[in-house]
Amino acid sequence: MITRGIDHVGITVPDMEQATLFLQEAFGAQLAYDHITPDDPPQEGPDTERKLGLHSGAKVIHIRMLSLGESASMELF
Repeated sequence: MITRGIDHVGITVPDMEQATLFLQEAFGAQLAYDHITPDDPPQEGPDTERKLGLHSGAKVIHIRMLSLGESASMELF
């Protein structure tokens, strides 16, 4: 298998808005889209925990994708 590049990096942040503002100011990140918002049902349960490597009982309540130029993206949880 040949690695051709990285599509995006995902990180867990304690405050979505504060992290977004920091990345916008520091790196010129642009909001691409919100995949899950606090108004949506959270992603949770054993399948989500296994897939994302989360601790038992963890919930994903907001997912946001930011664009960092033409070739990089960052996904915030």
